[in-house]
Amino acid sequence: MLPTRDRVAEHLRERVRAQGVALALGVIDLRSLEDRLIRATQLNPIGTTESRLVVSAVAPDAARGTTLAELATQPGFAESFLELWDTLRRAGIDRLGFERLATQLSRRPDSLSGRRFTALARIATAYEARLHARGALDGVAARVRLPRAISELGRHRLASLVDGARVIEVERNPELPVIRARMWEALARAGLDVTVEVPVLPPGDDDVAPELVGALELLRRNLVEEAPSVDLRPMPLLHDNAKLAAAGLIPFVPPSRARALVSATVRNKLELIDAEDERAALRGVSAAIRELLHEGVAPHRVTIAVPRLGLARHRVLAALDAAELPCEETRGQPVLQAAPLRLTLALIDAAERELPREALAGVLESAYVARRDTTALLSALREAGSRDNRGIGHLGRLRAHADKLARQPPAPFGAAPAEPPIDLPPAPPIDPFDDPFDALLHDESDQADLPDHPDANGVPPFEHDNHPSNADSVDEDPHFDEAPPFDEDTRFEDQEYEHATNSAEAPPTKTDPARAQQRRNERAARYHQLADRWQRLFAKLRLRRSATLREHLDAVFAALRALGIPRRCLALPELGDGTRERRLERDAVAALARDRAALEALEAAGHGLDDAAAAVGVADAQVSLTDFRAHLEAALAGVRERPAGVSGAGIAVRDLVDLSRSPSDYVFVIHAVEGELPGSGRVLPFLDDEDRQALDRAAGRPVLGTPTAADAGTFALACAGVRERLVLAAHRHDADGREVMRSRYFAALAVALGHDHPPRTLDAGVVPSFSQASTRGQLLTRMSMLAREGRPVATRRDKLGTGELERALDWALGHAHDLARAGVHLPEHSRALALTRLDFNWTGQREAAPGLVWQGSATSLEDYAACPFRFFAQRVLRVRPPPSIRDELDAAEQGSVRHLVLAEVMQALRDQGLTPLEGGDRTGHENRLAREVCEAVLDRWQHYERTGPLPLWYLHRDLVVRDLSRTLEGERRFAIEAWEPGEFEIGFGVPSEAGDGTIEGVPLAILDRDGARRFELVGRVDRIDYRGDGREREGLIIDYKSGRVGDRMRFDQLARTQLQLPLYAAWLATRRPDLGDADAAYVSLRDGERSQASLLDLCLSSIELDGLLALDPNERRDLRARAANELPAPNDPATEPQARVGPPDVAAGALDLPEIGQRNLADNVWALLGGVAEGRFDVRPHDPGRACRYCSFGPVCRVERGDELDEGDT
Repeated sequence: MLPTRDRVAEHLRERVRAQGVALALGVIDLRSLEDRLIRATQLNPIGTTESRLVVSAVAPDAARGTTLAELATQPGFAESFLELWDTLRRAGIDRLGFERLATQLSRRPDSLSGRRFTALARIATAYEARLHARGALDGVAARVRLPRAISELGRHRLASLVDGARVIEVERNPELPVIRARMWEALARAGLDVTVEVPVLPPGDDDVAPELVGALELLRRNLVEEAPSVDLRPMPLLHDNAKLAAAGLIPFVPPSRARALVSATVRNKLELIDAEDERAALRGVSAAIRELLHEGVAPHRVTIAVPRLGLARHRVLAALDAAELPCEETRGQPVLQAAPLRLTLALIDAAERELPREALAGVLESAYVARRDTTALLSALREAGSRDNRGIGHLGRLRAHADKLARQPPAPFGAAPAEPPIDLPPAPPIDPFDDPFDALLHDESDQADLPDHPDANGVPPFEHDNHPSNADSVDEDPHFDEAPPFDEDTRFEDQEYEHATNSAEAPPTKTDPARAQQRRNERAARYHQLADRWQRLFAKLRLRRSATLREHLDAVFAALRALGIPRRCLALPELGDGTRERRLERDAVAALARDRAALEALEAAGHGLDDAAAAVGVADAQVSLTDFRAHLEAALAGVRERPAGVSGAGIAVRDLVDLSRSPSDYVFVIHAVEGELPGSGRVLPFLDDEDRQALDRAAGRPVLGTPTAADAGTFALACAGVRERLVLAAHRHDADGREVMRSRYFAALAVALGHDHPPRTLDAGVVPSFSQASTRGQLLTRMSMLAREGRPVATRRDKLGTGELERALDWALGHAHDLARAGVHLPEHSRALALTRLDFNWTGQREAAPGLVWQGSATSLEDYAACPFRFFAQRVLRVRPPPSIRDELDAAEQGSVRHLVLAEVMQALRDQGLTPLEGGDRTGHENRLAREVCEAVLDRWQHYERTGPLPLWYLHRDLVVRDLSRTLEGERRFAIEAWEPGEFEIGFGVPSEAGDGTIEGVPLAILDRDGARRFELVGRVDRIDYRGDGREREGLIIDYKSGRVGDRMRFDQLARTQLQLPLYAAWLATRRPDLGDADAAYVSLRDGERSQASLLDLCLSSIELDGLLALDPNERRDLRARAANELPAPNDPATEPQARVGPPDVAAGALDLPEIGQRNLADNVWALLGGVAEGRFDVRPHDPGRACRYCSFGPVCRVERGDELDEGDT
C-alpha cells in the first residue's frame, strides 16, 4: 500500500531494474484502492462540481438570520464551506457530531465561535438533507460509508478486489485521517492482515518540539482508537537505512541533543547553501546537480523539493532550463493560466460590469481577437463619452454622437472668422475599404474602416481556418467581417497612386466652413458604419445578468465564437524557411496546442457543469452571472496541463509534501526560508486559532492538529527518506528583492554542524562564480575575470574537486588553448591605432583643443559599460552587423520614423497652443492636427526613405498611427503634472540638421578629478519640458524609446550601465543654471507610458545618489571624502581614506564599477574612459541574458555561447 501514484511508479521502476518485470507486481496506490472499493460497493459519489452547486442552492436559505447570512450569498462560499466540511468529516465529525459541538459551543451567549459554528452546522444539515433527498453522496460521504459497505461484501468478492492478496502493508504517510483508519479496520475485520507503518521518535528524546510530537501522535492515535484490529509496525525515524533522518530531528530538539545527532555520515552527506538571493541559490543548486550528472548519477535519482511549489514553479523551471538540465514534473500548470481561459474570464468579468470601456479594450485588443478596427472603435467610444454599455449602450451613444456631428456647425478650436462658403461637389459615398490610412489619419475614430487586408470572403489571410471540423465547432456570424470582393494587387497599386498624388496636393484651408462641415459629415458617416459593423458582436458580448447555467454557457461560447477565438487557436502563421523561423514555428505549434487543450478543457468543464446541474436538480434555477463565473472557475481549478519536461528520466521537481511520501537518493530542498519552511500552516475557512482550540475542547481530543504540525512532520519524514545526499538552500532576498529570513530549520542545522562545517555562501552577482558556472559562456567569462585579476587559470582544475565542471573544462580546452580568450587587452601598437581611429587622446595634448581627451555620445559610453567588446567591434573595428533578411523596416528604422512623427506632432501642437494636452472638448481638435502632421511625415518618409514592400509599409503606417494615438493619450494622463513641452530635438556639439556644416549647441564638458583634462559629451535630446516660474522653475528631459519603459530605469544601474539620462540631466543643469531641478524620464513610443520613477525620484530615494550629477572636481572630492569618513578605519594607517571609495581608475565595463557606496556620474565616466585608454575590450557583458541575446556581433564574438560538444572533440 503506497500513498501516491508517483510512489507506485517509482517503486515499479526500482523493482523492474532490480528483479525484472515479472516480479514488479503487487503494489497499488491509496487513491486507486479506495476508488476500486467504492465502485465495487456501488456508492457512486457525485463530483465536486455537483457538491458546489448544492451548497450554492441551500446555503443562502440555511444561513438566513445567522452571522453568515450575507457571506453565504457571495461567490466562492461553496468552495470554502466544502473545504471545511470535508476536513471535519475526515477527522470523524459527522452531521450529528457537528450539531452537538455547535450546541455545546453556543451555550455562552457572547461566544462568537458558537454563533459561527451554529450557522455552519445549519448549512451542513441543509446540504446533507438535499443530498439525501436526491439519493446522492459526495466523495467524502462515500468514504465515510465505505467501512460499512466493505463489511457487506463477500470474502471472495473482497479477495478479487485486492487481486487475491491476504496481506496489505501500508507504507508510512504523513497523514492518516480517521475515516481512512476506519477503512483499514474494516478490511482487517474482513479477513485481511493489514499492517501500517507508523513513524515513531527514537527512545529517550523527551524534549522534542510539540509540533513534531503532535504530528506523529495524531497519526498513531487515529490508528489505535479507530483501528484496533490493524497491526502497527513502528518505523523509528533513526534507523540504519535512514542515513539522514537525524537531519530531520535536529530542528526539533535542544541544541545539546542536536550536536549529538550530528554523526560523520550527516557531516558528509548534508550540505547547507546560504545564498544572497534566490537567483544565486538556484544557480548554486543547478551547478551542484550538474556535478552529480558529470559523476554519472542518473537524472531520475535527483529530486528538487520546493515548499509551496506552485508559487515558485516558473522560476525553478527557468533556472533548470538555463542550466540545460532535464527535469520532470508530476503535476502540470493549472489550465486556468492559459491565455484563452484568462480571456474568457476577462470577458465574463467585463460583462458583469456592463462592458466598461477599459475592460472591453482588454478583451478586444487581445491577439486572439485580432480585429484591426478595434482601436478605432475604442477611440470613437472615448470621443463619444461612452463609459459602459448601460442604457442605449456603447453603439447607441456612438450613433448619437455621429448625428450630433452631422447637424452641428463646425467650430474648431482657435478658428479664424468664417469666410463665405464656396461651392463644393457633394461628398462621395464612404467606402470603408477605400483608403486605409486616409481614414486612420483623418480622425482618431476612422480606424474602424481599416480591414486586415481581407480576402474575398472577408477573412484575413492569416486567420483562415483549414481545420476540417471547424464548420461545426465555430459558429461565427457570416456578416460580421463581410467585405466586397476585390483584387489585392489592384488595391495596393491604387493606394500607391493615391498617396503619391495626395502628398503633392495643398492641404485644405482649416477655417473653410464648407470643408469643415464636409469632414464632419464624413466622420459621422464613418461612425455610423463602425456602429453597424460591431452591432452583431456587441449583441453577443452583452451577456444576461441572470440565467440558467446552460444559457450562460451557450452565451459565453457564442461570444467566443463571434470573437474568433477558436478560429485563432487553429491558425498557424506562415513564418518562412529560415532556422529562426522554424524555431518560432515549433514554439507556435506548441503554443497553439496548449491553447487548443485549454479550449477543450473549457468545453469539458462547461458540459460537466451542465450535467452536474441536472444531476442535483438545479438545471432550471436562475444563476447570476457572478455566481456562474465562480462555478466555471471552480470547475476549471482542478484541471492541469500536461506536465512539462521529460517523462521518467529527468530530475524530479516536487513539492516537499510529495517528497515526504516517497524516498529519493539525492534531494535538494530549496526556498528554506521563513514563511515557506515552515509555512503558516493550512488555513481552514471560517476557523481561526481560537476556533480550532474551541473545537478541540468541545470534542475532548485534538481534531485538526496545530497549523505548524503538518510542516514539521513533512520535513522529518522527507529527511528520513533521503538515501545518499541532502542539500538545503536558503536565500536572504526573494525574487522581488525583498529581504527574507532563513528557515528556523536551516538555522538549527547550521548551529548543530558547528563552525567547522559552515554553510556554503553564494554571493549575488550577474556573472556566476567559477564553481557555480553551469554553461560554457559563464565559464569562459569567469575565466577572463580570473585572468584579469592576475590569478592563475591553468591550475583551476585542481581546485575544483573531483569531477566538478570537468566536462565543461574539457570542452573549453578542446576549443581554445587560451581559456582567458574572453579578455581583449590590446598591446601598445594596436592600442595606439585603436585610439587614433576613435580620435581619443588620453593625455589631452592637442594643439586645436588643449585638454580634450575625447568627444563621445552617451550611447557609446553605455555600449562600453554594457560590453566592452561590443564597443570595440562597433566603434573601433567598425564591423557592420549582418544585414536583415527581411524586407520590412528594421528596428532602427521603425524607431526613427516614430521619433520623427512624434517630434513634428508635438511641435505643431505647441505652435497651435494645444500643449500640454488637456483632452476633453479639445481631444478632437488635438487628434485632427496630430493626424494631419503624421500623414505629412509618413508621406515624406515614403517619398525619400526606404519602405520595403508596399503591403508591409501600409501595415506599418497603421501601427505608427496607433502608437501615436496611444502616446497622445499618455501625454493627456500626465497633463496633471503641468509639464509644458518647450524644446524639441536640441543638439549639442553635433552637426546641424539643416546640413549647412555648422555645429549645433555647445558640448558638455566633464572634467577629470584634477580638472586638467575634459571629456566632451555630444548628442541630441528628444524633448525638454518645463514647469513653474522663477526659483521653482524645473526642467524635464524626455527621451523616447521604442519598447517598454516602465521598469527601464533601475536604481542599481544608474551611472553604471544607464548613463544617458544622467548625462542629459547634467547637460540641462549646466545649460540652464536658472532651473531649480533638472530631471529626466523615458517615454515609450508604443503606448505613451513613462518610466515608473524619474531620475530625480531615484536620486532623492537614496543617499548613495546624493551628488550623482555633480561635475565640479572640488565638489566630487568633497563627496568622496564624506563617503570615506563613513567607512571603518583601514587596517593600514598609511592608506588614504579617499583611495578606498569611488570607482577604480580603470574600469573594463560596468562590472568593474562599485555596486554600492557613494555614486558619482563623472567619476564613473572617467573610470570607463580609463578602460578605453588601456585598450581593455573584454567580452564582459553586464547582463548576458539581455546584452547577448540581442547583440548584433554574435558571429564575431570571442566567446562561443551555446555550442554543442562535437563528437570529434570528446
